[in-house]
Amino acid sequence: MKIAIDQWSLLACARFVLALIVAAGHLAGYAPLGWLSWVPLLGSFEAVMGFLLISGYSIGTSYARQPEGFLYRRAWRIYPVYLGAIILTCLAFPPTPDVRFGATLLQNVLFTNQITTGTSFVGPAWTLSLEIWLYCLTPWLWKLKTQHLRLAMYLSFAAFCCYEVCRSAFDLPHYAGLAYGVNLPLLSFTWLAGFLLAREPALAVRTLRDCSLIFLGHILVAVAIQSGYRWKHGELHEIWSDLSDLSWRASTLWMVIELFKAIVRGQTGSVKSATMRLFGDVSYPLYVVHVAVFALVAGIGISSAALMLAAAMLTSVLFYYCIDFYGRALERSASRKSLSAAA
Repeated sequence: MKIAIDQWSLLACARFVLALIVAAGHLAGYAPLGWLSWVPLLGSFEAVMGFLLISGYSIGTSYARQPEGFLYRRAWRIYPVYLGAIILTCLAFPPTPDVRFGATLLQNVLFTNQITTGTSFVGPAWTLSLEIWLYCLTPWLWKLKTQHLRLAMYLSFAAFCCYEVCRSAFDLPHYAGLAYGVNLPLLSFTWLAGFLLAREPALAVRTLRDCSLIFLGHILVAVAIQSGYRWKHGELHEIWSDLSDLSWRASTLWMVIELFKAIVRGQTGSVKSATMRLFGDVSYPLYVVHVAVFALVAGIGISSAALMLAAAMLTSVLFYYCIDFYGRALERSASRKSLSAAA
């Protein structure tokens, strides 16, 4: 079935939906979710996996179109909103202004969080730091042979599966609490899949099949781990409830795969949706500011989950128009300068 909307509008809307899933997952720690309680069932981690797939595809497309000044453009795209999120986080969780905080702040500004530290000052930015490392590796990844890039994707997934089993067996930290850059080998596989989709359009069907198998493997590993847990504790009768929860999480990955199927098969159109693109534009601010907004709103005595989420979305729109809008303008300026220099 042909979709009239163009692929970038659809991907923008998908980014917003994924950001909303992550935000709703964190919202549960600040207020009773009520009628919103079904949203976190879609899986914050699966939403992150979807983000990484879309990010890899977008970066691969951008680098293919204009490799000159790539990192410079990325910096203008990321830093304005990120620095604003750091300031907002300082307001929400006032730090002690000492040398230790200064060192923490510097590490986070330089995106060495999750390398030299185990956590990120802006909580959700642990995934952003992973993306930054992959951005830095993009010129090198672009030169790799296709079979080597595909091998790296599968090796990363194998490492992820091993860590998932060990995390359950030995109570190891979640990825948001890992240091020493361990997230890079553990979580690169979905980003690399998206990157391959963009870099090798002739092999897109195979790459999308690989990605589908990886997503299926992730769910099956989760089923195996949960089944083992229930068996160990004599609770196998509870496995049906677990399978229901996992089916919700699987539906998030299915949605992303179906979207990319439409793109790969040429089933998207050429109509640009301003509304969808606006949703996509505010998804990045929403992702990095929502925790701080929830804390600030809870601090003034508001306990309505709907109002907290509305405040986070309003703040994201303000961040877009007051900060990100100008960052994008500077990114476009940097792009023009790169093209002029290349010419």
